[in-house]
Order: sequence, then C-alpha cells, then structure tokens
Amino acid sequence: MTLAQVQVEEERLEALHRLSILHTERLPEFDAVVANASKLFGCPVSVISVVDQDEIWFKAAVGLNVNEVPRENSFCGQTILSDDVVIVPDATKDEKFRDIPLVTGDFGARFYLGCPVKLDGKHRVATICVMDTKPHSVTQADVEHIKNAAQVVEGLFKAHKAGNETQAALHQAASERDKARQNQALLDKITQVSGVGGWEYEIASDRLVWTSRTHDIHAAREDFDPDLRAMLSFYAEESRKAFEKAMNSAVRAGREFDLEMRLLTADHADTWVHMTGRPVFENGIVNRVVGAVQPIADDKPKQREIVASEYLRRTTFEALREGVLLLSKAGKILSVNPAACELLGCEQSALDGANVNDLDIGLQDFFSSSGDRTSPLQLATLEPDRVLDLEVQLTKPHSGTMKWLRISAKPLEEANEKGLNNVVVSLTDITNVKQQAATLQIFFDNFPGGLVHYDSQLRLTFWNEEFSRLLDIPQSFLETGPDLPEVIQYFANRGDYGPGDPAQIASDRLVKFGTGGLNAYERKTRNGKILEVRGTSLPDGGNVSSFLDITARKNMEVQLVEKEKLASDRLHKLEAVIANMRQGVSVFDNHGCITLWNSHFLELFGKSETEIKKGMSLIDVLEREKERGEFKGDPSTFYAELKAKLDAGDVVKTTFKHPNGTIISIVRTPLPDGGWVGTHEDITSREKATEKITYAAHHDTLTGLANRTLFNARLDEAIDRAERYDEASDLLMIDLDRFKPVNDTYGHDVGDKLLIQAAKRLKECVRSNDTVARLGGDEFAIIVQHPDGERSLATKIARRVVEKLKAPYTIDGHIIEISGSVGIASIAENERGANTALKRADLALYEVKNEGRDGFKYFVER
Repeated sequence: MTLAQVQVEEERLEALHRLSILHTERLPEFDAVVANASKLFGCPVSVISVVDQDEIWFKAAVGLNVNEVPRENSFCGQTILSDDVVIVPDATKDEKFRDIPLVTGDFGARFYLGCPVKLDGKHRVATICVMDTKPHSVTQADVEHIKNAAQVVEGLFKAHKAGNETQAALHQAASERDKARQNQALLDKITQVSGVGGWEYEIASDRLVWTSRTHDIHAAREDFDPDLRAMLSFYAEESRKAFEKAMNSAVRAGREFDLEMRLLTADHADTWVHMTGRPVFENGIVNRVVGAVQPIADDKPKQREIVASEYLRRTTFEALREGVLLLSKAGKILSVNPAACELLGCEQSALDGANVNDLDIGLQDFFSSSGDRTSPLQLATLEPDRVLDLEVQLTKPHSGTMKWLRISAKPLEEANEKGLNNVVVSLTDITNVKQQAATLQIFFDNFPGGLVHYDSQLRLTFWNEEFSRLLDIPQSFLETGPDLPEVIQYFANRGDYGPGDPAQIASDRLVKFGTGGLNAYERKTRNGKILEVRGTSLPDGGNVSSFLDITARKNMEVQLVEKEKLASDRLHKLEAVIANMRQGVSVFDNHGCITLWNSHFLELFGKSETEIKKGMSLIDVLEREKERGEFKGDPSTFYAELKAKLDAGDVVKTTFKHPNGTIISIVRTPLPDGGWVGTHEDITSREKATEKITYAAHHDTLTGLANRTLFNARLDEAIDRAERYDEASDLLMIDLDRFKPVNDTYGHDVGDKLLIQAAKRLKECVRSNDTVARLGGDEFAIIVQHPDGERSLATKIARRVVEKLKAPYTIDGHIIEISGSVGIASIAENERGANTALKRADLALYEVKNEGRDGFKYFVER
C-alpha cells in the first residue's frame, strides 16, 4: 500500500477500536438485518462483517457456522477498501476472487454482493454482504437495497457508539463520586483519631496543606504555610531521603508508603514520627497524595515490632500461592496479592481500589439451580456464607483460555464488634484437578460395565452410572459418600446375599474382602442378573472394582420389566427436558387432548396452574380463552382445520398476539400416533426489532419523512391506480431556494435544523393520505391523490407550500429566510410511467427557478 493508504488504514482501525464493537454480544437488531437481507436477495448467506487488521469478525450471520475468518484473501477484505458496492456475479470468472478459500473450499461461493459500512460518513469499519453458491445477476434496485441495508447497519453502529459513550460518562461520574467519598472518609478518619495530623500535597499546583495537629507536631506557628522543601527541613537527612524516595514512588507508580522518620521540631525537640502517604488517582493519573503523621517516640519499640509484624504479614501475603482478596461490603478491593492477580488474569493496578461489581473478567458460576448469574465476587460481599468451596469457571473474553477456581469467602469479624466490616476471599486454581476428574469420569462413564472406587479409608469416591444401574443402587444413597461396610450392609439388609441375619452376613462378607477372597467372583443380583466382579487393590490402600453383566439370557418377564423401567425413565427424562426448556411446550394426543405441558406454556398464555388439566381437549382450552377475549373465531372450526393439516403431515406455524401485547410464535409438529407437539416462543422483541428496521429503511433519518425508497414505491402505486382505476394524482417536486448559503454561513447543524422545520411545514400543507418525501439535500417531493377528480387540490397545496416555506425561521438565535420553488406534473393513465412524471415535474421546477423562484408551475407540453 502507499503511504497515504497506510495512513487511511491506521485511521480506520483506530476508529474501529474506538467503537468497541469487536467480539460483543449478538443482538436481535443486527440478526434481523442479515435475516431480511438473506430473504430479500434470495441468498443462503448474509453477514455483517467487522474488518479488523488481520481478522474479519461476524457481528451477525445467516448461513455460516463460524464467528471469524482471516482478512487475507476474502471478499469483505476487498470491500472494506472500496467506497462503493462490490459486485461479483460469478467468482470463478473473476481473477481477483476465483482462488480465495471461500470459492475453492467446501462452501463453493459463486455470487457476492457487498457494501462497506461507514462510521460518521468517513471511516469504513464493516461490510454487509450476501453470498450464494450459484451465480446471480444484479440490478440497480439490488444495489440500492444493499446500500439501504448498509445505512441501517450504520445507524445501529451509531446507536452502539452512543451507548458506549453514555456508559463511559456514567462510569466517570461514579468514579468521581467514589473518589470524593474516599477523600472525605480519609479526612474524617484523620480528624477523629486523637493525636494524628493530616497533610495533602497537590501535584499540579505544588501545594502542601497541613491540619492544625500537623502544625502542633512540628511545633510550627499556626500561620506557617509549608511547601515540600520547608516540610523536609524539619527532618534528619536519612529521613528526608526516605520520604523523597517514597513520594517519588507514590507519584510515578501510585504506591502507598509507611515510614518512621526522625523529626527535629521548631522548638528543637528530637523525636520520631510515623508518616504515611497514599496516592489519589484521577482518570488513571495520580493528581495528589494525602497522608497522616503521628508521634511515636514513647512507643517506638512497640511500633517497630508492629512494623516487623506487618512486614512479615505482607511478605507472607504476597508469597502465598493461593489468591487472596480483601473486600469491603460495598465490593471495593482493599487489598489483593500477586497470586490473585495472576489467577484472575489482571494487572495489580487494575484491581487495586476497583469494585468487583464493575469488573469484567470472564468469571462464571454454576452454583445456582435457579439460573442466578451473580458474580461469585459480588456474592461474597452480599452473602459470604454462600461462597464456600464454590467451583467457578473463568474464561478470558479475547484469548478464550479457561481455568477453574475454588472460591471461599469469610467475614473478618462475624459479630462486627470491632467495626471490621470486610470480607476475605480466597482463590485456588483447581484446573488440573478438574481436568483429571473429568478424564477419570469419562473413563468411568464409557466403561462397558460398572466401575467403583474406594479410597484408602474405604470410602466411596467415584462410581459410574452403569454401577448404579447394574446393582440397582439409588443415586441418593451413593451421593452420601458411604464407606465399604455401609455399602455391604445395604446389600445385606435388602437380601442380596441371601437369607439370614443381615448384620452377620455383612460382617462375614467384609472379612472375606479384607483377606483378598473377593478379588474375582460372580454374584447374582436380586433382579436375576449374573455379574462378574473383579477388584484391584491400589498402592495407597484404596480399591477399584468392576462389574460386568455376563447374563447368558433373560426370561421374557425380566425383559418386560426392564422395558417398562426404561420407558418410565425416558418419560421422566422427557418431562424434565420439557420442564427446563426455555420455550413453552404442549403435547396433545390423537384425540386432541393435552397430555403434557411445561410452566413456560402457562406463563406465555397467562394461564394459572389449575386451568389446564391432563386430558383437557384443545376445544375446551380455546373456549375458555374465547370467554376472556383472547381467542377470535370458532374453536371447533379451528380444531378441525388444524387437525386436517396435521393429519396430512404438515408442520403448522402460526403467530398469536395476546391481548397483553405479547407476540407468540406457535409451531405444531405432527406425531406418528396422530397427536402433535406444540412449541410456543415469545418473539415480541424480534418482531419489534423488525418493525424498527423496516421503518428505518423507508424513512429519512433527519426529517422523519419518507425516503427515496418509500417515495418510489408510493409513486409506483399512484401510477398503478391510474392505470387500473383511472384514479389520477399529481407529483410536486420542491427545492428550497437559497439553502446552500445558510449552510455556508451558519454551518450544517443550523442547516439540518432548517431542513427539519421545513419538513414539518410541508407536512402541515397536505392531508394524511398524501406522501411527503425527502429525496436528498434540500430536494423534497409530494404525491397528491385527487378525491373524485378534484384537480385543483395540487394548486392549493402548492400555494400553501410556497407561503409556508417563505415565512421566517428562528434557529439558534438566527432569523433565516428562504423560499421554495415547486414544479407540478400529472400522474395519469397515459403519462407513461414514473420517469416521465419525475422528468416533467423537474422541467416545471426548472421553469420556476428561471423565472425568479418562490413560486409554482404546472408542466405544459410544448
């Protein structure tokens, strides 16, 4: 690339990264755009591609199962370099694209149509495109459609950018409030502690402020106005050097300090003080340092002991391999050790003083069966008792790396008698343990028989589902973690080892196990299975045993029992699956009676738990809905028509709008026995998103008037009415006179406001069934329908338009005067199409401008 192109690319990438759109969550508005584009162009693939330096990431996609592709050798990688639409009718015949992977690979792309998406009308940050595996020809209308889609995406990007800016402003405001509260709390603490002086140093102004107690400690006059140099003159040379080094570290690296300094007071006293300092940040930069000073001469040995103890504590704290955080009840991180920073994948500077409620570190928890997604660190400040050996997953958003952590939380003081209202959180990396456990569990789950492991204390630690099934042991019993004697006693109590005293039988059995007499044997289960059991002792004293079903044959009764049990298990599983589905589900039998449903089905249709009963017919359900005004039509007729379609093997899809405003998609799929399964989904958000996109595609974003796309459609409709029903209309083409000088004199902001006011005045000149459109710049158009052949209506409207537009405008304190010129052409049966009407109206408009503007004129055939 040339130097200029490199500079343009750098500016483009900078604008893209400022937008912060890469790798964000999928949104229904973007999904709706690509879905509409795919349908509009009849192409199986449609994507919105965000083009980074080396990769192309898909913000929304239809027909592709990947999230990103390399930028090199790609369609969109070329489109992002173009200011116009890129059209590739057949990629195999295009030298630029015929050898790229999308063409030569499994997908076999042939057709591509793409348009760059600009941000603020300057920087190309993305593309929207459609692709097909067969060639296409492209019309001018197709080009306009893809450009319109790009404008919609640009609008969505602008909305995303505005949201980011709003969030940043809110975060900045919250940060400023936190800093103010922090500073106030520090000053309050200093003034409340007897014998402690306070000081503050403002870096930009080089200004030092002492409290009155600080003056007393230095024996300085109350009117003494110190600076740093004057302050240091009170201290011995070694103390001055230590303070200067600590202050330099506080200002440059944001580090707190805690010193013992030798003080030579103004009245010549030789003593020691405890000096602390803490940097205060603003916008990530240290702007001041606040601190405290306290005499310690009488307690110096004790103080040194405390310092040594604190040093030992801090060294131990930083050397721990376990991560440790100290949190306030409000969620602020008061202290964090290096191990915690490494485990969470964050720099210490990013965690010090941060609030866990604001952190986005990819921490996900799986402890809540109710679907609660509260961050474990947030939960630690709210309910620390719930955070005990909590296993959570941490996934870094950009790298995709994942690790497992065990998190526990404990309040510093349970009774809060000393005011230590903080929480200690510990983090332990258990990734290797989880991976080993997962590997062992896979082996257990895929072993063809039952497997069980007892530890060195003969306590059950692992088992697979086949072990539970073969020996018919309830999962609830296994999950209690019984030891081997308890398991043997369980079998003996239920008669697995034959008749007799269960306690004695279990004791004898356990003795045989200890002598190695039960390393390999066969046993018969109580349901008739013959099992081969093999046990292997482990070096640590534990044991692994396997159970294989070696039954040669089973009688018919056992088979029937097993099948019944299997069917019951499947039914329970089906019920569990249906109960936990996010969609509403209903199952009806071949008689049209409901047999199964979940809570989401009731919630979607606003039904109580008692309203639906098993065996209730669909007709009865609809009758009740009709009584409440929720169903329109005859229930019996609806059921008969639905049953006929289902019996023909058709999947019946309908959309139902509930009186409460919820839009529900209903899909009924026939079952082999003549019944059907209905899935019910709330699609209100999707439908509303589609409506917004449709409106944006047909209206001018500045004035809210119809845009050229909608205007062309309305003009075609007027011509069609003229041809079919001899219903004539008039076309008014309008230009704002002297608009350009307004832009040049007052700027585009004033010009835009003038266009908005002019558009409003045009709307006031017409009826509700007339169309007012902005075609671009200061060019407008009106389509007027004639009621009962009233041909003078266009004249009345044109006269009102001229009068309205010439009235003065007040914008930002400026009085602005413009006028309007109007050209009128008839839209009638014999006028030969839209282009003829547009051309004639333009000719009439041209005559008005030649005659001095500020007027209107009909087109007259010469």
